[in-house]
Amino acid sequence: MNVSHSGVIYQDIKGSILWMAPEVIKQNPVGTRSDIWSLGCLLIELATAGRPWPDIRDLGHLFNLILNRETPPIPDHLSVDAKEFIKSCL
Repeated sequence: MNVSHSGVIYQDIKGSILWMAPEVIKQNPVGTRSDIWSLGCLLIELATAGRPWPDIRDLGHLFNLILNRETPPIPDHLSVDAKEFIKSCL
């Protein structure tokens, strides 16, 4: 959905940046793969009781990390299987 405000066209971006897949940030076509990325971020959140990218405070830095296909840190305390599953999501 496009919204015009003061003559400027804005694309409607939905979601929370910390859980956004690179293609969502780039405003490329999205699909199941984008949802799987978000699932990986959610699993990290559930495993840590904190947000993915816990040390990032600068939005520009976060965008650069995600756009460069960097992934949030996966908790060390998880089993090998859990870590591999999260890696497969991201």
